[in-house]
Amino acid sequence: MIESITLNLDQSFGDLKECVLVTDAERTIVFVNKAMETLFRVDRADLIGSQTKRFFADPSQFEQMADLYRGPSEKQHKLTHTIDLVLGDRSKTTVEVVSAPLFNAERDVSGILFIARDISERKALENKLSDIALTLEDALDAILEGFAIFDADDRLVLCNDNYRDIYAHSAPAMFLGNRFEDILKFGLGKDQYDTGDLPQEQWFSERLKWHQQADGKVLEQKLRDGRWIRISETRTRTGGIAGIRADITELKEARAQAESAYKNLSLIADNVSASITETDRDGNCLFINKTGCRWFNESPEELLGTRLRDRLPWKEREIIRTVFQNALEGNKVTHEARFSFPDGVSRECFLEANPRLNESGEVDGLVVLVTDITDRKKTERTLAELYAITSTRELGHEDKIAEILRLGCEHFDLPFGLISHVIDEHYTITHAQSPNGELVPGTSFDLKDTYCTVALSADEPIATSNAADLAICQTPLLRHLCPGKLHRRSIAGRRCRPWDDQLFCA
Repeated sequence: MIESITLNLDQSFGDLKECVLVTDAERTIVFVNKAMETLFRVDRADLIGSQTKRFFADPSQFEQMADLYRGPSEKQHKLTHTIDLVLGDRSKTTVEVVSAPLFNAERDVSGILFIARDISERKALENKLSDIALTLEDALDAILEGFAIFDADDRLVLCNDNYRDIYAHSAPAMFLGNRFEDILKFGLGKDQYDTGDLPQEQWFSERLKWHQQADGKVLEQKLRDGRWIRISETRTRTGGIAGIRADITELKEARAQAESAYKNLSLIADNVSASITETDRDGNCLFINKTGCRWFNESPEELLGTRLRDRLPWKEREIIRTVFQNALEGNKVTHEARFSFPDGVSRECFLEANPRLNESGEVDGLVVLVTDITDRKKTERTLAELYAITSTRELGHEDKIAEILRLGCEHFDLPFGLISHVIDEHYTITHAQSPNGELVPGTSFDLKDTYCTVALSADEPIATSNAADLAICQTPLLRHLCPGKLHRRSIAGRRCRPWDDQLFCA
């Protein structure tokens, strides 16, 4: 122990949660407590007798600390030093250090006591918060909408320039800490709002109530100068209110024109099985038919004025964005792609984007027709595979029959497929496709106990999607395929050729 130090360091600092280190006048480590040993990630025995220089990431910091050993200085030892360290496992961390001189009997500095605190996590958090704050400022300046945040006491915390521009008459009242109620009242006094048929006091009360609800619903507000503003306000996690303001004047005008121009057309469009939409140059929806609403799983009121592609996965948004960009140049653009719609259905679609020209011949929007071609594409793939099966020389006759049965089951989404031979009143399975081998070629049934009595008596293919409703379908064959209670079952069948008694069923 350093001469003139009478305290028992281990008893005093050994179990202290703060990291403690003591050096002698030569800057050699003479004591570390358990917390410091853990911080350095080096055994105490390897620390005692070594110099602290080994842990400094920046050697110049080690040199600067030498001033502490050159004589007592109250000012120096009151300072907090931030030091970057290289630990025993070569990882790095940052610590805050305060120091106190130790004296011998002659009042000379015989060592320094250091107390350190690991601040690497705090420093990383501060950097992260700083980055977030800068990002937020950049985002607020970049967005086209007006944006404002009020705290839990409904006092203004921040707003961007677009917010002030939208409510130019109220801008002088938009200073930090001012209440929303006072800002609203200031604008009302400047005749900024069109209150319609409502007295100012009633309009003020209803608008303030809407603001305080902050339930995310959209409010369209008309200003005295004729502009329309779309307002959306939502509660923050801390109890404040975040609000977005967007000037939708052009959208309102376009919507009125669209409602007038397409009143009769909408009646026709609603009876078309394809999705029909009309958008402005920014992709905002001006019109959408019932099919489109059903695919996007929203009402027309919820979809109008929004970008429909924003409801799709990002890869599909990129496809539509490229198609729209080309169409806005004045070209009719077509494209085939698969889209996953908000109604939960993935559809293969044929998309047509047609430029809409204004009186000056400029493109001011698009009319978009999206047709569901899923069944057609499925049929094309099935026919292509059927051709490949029938034309290949790699498969024998029996293998081709098996592949065709498999293909038929896949195309109709049915688990079982079979070809049977009927002689007199005997029904025998000759070829079968089943998931678990339930159908075995050679198995026979009485013809009357099969669904195929219906198929044999028909002159064309027949099918049912609800076999449970047909008494004749409660047969031993079907109970063999579907043990237990027969619920909704799909069955299709036909003669392979009209002049024989061979059947294909699925």
